[in-house]
Amino acid sequence: MPEQPTNLLIVLIIANVIALILIIIIRKDISSKVYNRVLEIEKEKQFIDKIEIVKKEIDRATAIKLTEKISIRKEYLIEDAIKRSASVSKGKIIEHFAPFMLPNIFNPDEMVFIGSPIDLISFTNIDAKEDISIDFLEIKTGNSSLNKKQKLIKEAILYKRVYFKTVHL
Repeated sequence: MPEQPTNLLIVLIIANVIALILIIIIRKDISSKVYNRVLEIEKEKQFIDKIEIVKKEIDRATAIKLTEKISIRKEYLIEDAIKRSASVSKGKIIEHFAPFMLPNIFNPDEMVFIGSPIDLISFTNIDAKEDISIDFLEIKTGNSSLNKKQKLIKEAILYKRVYFKTVHL
């Protein structure tokens, strides 16, 4: 009987050795997989970092281009505003002097400056007290055209929707 415990002991030792070998193999396999995954994660992180760097470069370049375009557009708008302002100012001055610039067509003494929405009203031949006409004058310079209100006034005149009313207060 002493051989059975020895055989059993040997079997148990061999089983333990096999179990240890299997544990070592499994551990090594797991360690290898973990190591490979860590490498993949690091590569992914490096890739993401590279993407972030490229994104920042693109953002910076876009910001520079946008700033340049805004600056150019701003300069254009300022120049355009100055030109338009000068045109408007010139037009306003000409409106005031128009009666004196058109003496062959209208008598400056018969004109009244209104300013808005129509520049002038001429009471032609009012001093002669016969065959007078009332002319609505809108002075334009350059490429300017009638605005909406001026077009409506012109239409009212053309369709004879102009009336004289006396108001007592």
